[in-house]
Amino acid sequence: MRKWKYNKLSDDLRNNHKRLFVKAVCPPDQNVATTTELAPDAGRNYLRLRRQLETLEAQFLGLRARVQEIYKQ
Repeated sequence: MRKWKYNKLSDDLRNNHKRLFVKAVCPPDQNVATTTELAPDAGRNYLRLRRQLETLEAQFLGLRARVQEIYKQ
């Protein structure tokens, strides 16, 4: 996801234009008929972690390509 998409989603979450839901399963003894959503700060943390994961993946792929390039010689 591009940085501007993260920023837009972050703004939408902060302004209550969108909501972040997490699929989860409750233990059988706690059957509740309501929906639950993340706290606002948890939503921001989720987006930050997604951005960081994307950055790390790009760095890893770049490093792997460089190592392959070096050891082909």
